[in-house]
Amino acid sequence: MLYQSTQELKDSIHRIYGKTQSLTIKDGVYEQLHIYFATGTPQGQPGDFCYSDENGYHYCSIGDRGEVFPEKITTSLFEITYWVIKLPIQSMSSKFESRHRVQGQDFRRIMFRKMIQYWNAIDREYALRAEQDIAKTLAKYPFIDL
Repeated sequence: MLYQSTQELKDSIHRIYGKTQSLTIKDGVYEQLHIYFATGTPQGQPGDFCYSDENGYHYCSIGDRGEVFPEKITTSLFEITYWVIKLPIQSMSSKFESRHRVQGQDFRRIMFRKMIQYWNAIDREYALRAEQDIAKTLAKYPFIDL
């Protein structure tokens, strides 16, 4: 199977992530995508990186103490894109929620709604995947409103 090169992967993911930009700027929470498109981070510093090779698409993180978290590998462009964009979308949604918090309401209600809105700005298929992840979270940890 032929995969996109690391540069093509970078361009593709940035183009897809860019679909959230106007909405997140309007909400005042836009964040640039912070990931290295390489086989590691510069000097092994903490951060996320992804790359492509003959085995597929790789996603990995290096922690603050230099620990390398288990590498994820996929043959799916959709999957690698979801993994790379998931944390920034969670971060922007969390930032939005913190500015619009409702007293006595589980903070995740606003955050999850905003996450789905941002994913929908990209594509409905991504939003459906995020809805599945949210449903799994809520099955284990249901909303708790006071």
